[in-house]
Amino acid sequence: MKFQAEFDKMKEVWGEDAQVLVAIEELGELVQALVKYLRLKQNKSGVRDADMKKIIAHIQEESADVLNCVKQMAQMFGMAEVQKIRGEKVERTMKIIEGLK
Repeated sequence: MKFQAEFDKMKEVWGEDAQVLVAIEELGELVQALVKYLRLKQNKSGVRDADMKKIIAHIQEESADVLNCVKQMAQMFGMAEVQKIRGEKVERTMKIIEGLK
């Protein structure tokens, strides 16, 4: 897995609990950025392209942080099981989509 050694080093230096807290913080920051995006998008009359580009760049940055944290959490708590569950959830969602047709 890409960055496995780096994630191990982070956990070694700061500890597992600290890395879990970082993940929680990063998830919250992404949630805030997404809410800001939706509010800006709904306020069509006052939206400037520069504002939208800025919030999209913020979402990209927070998404990168969250993806790194999620990968580290999966590594810490069982990558194989996380991958298995991901597959099951995608299959279940595809069945729901098929049922909508």
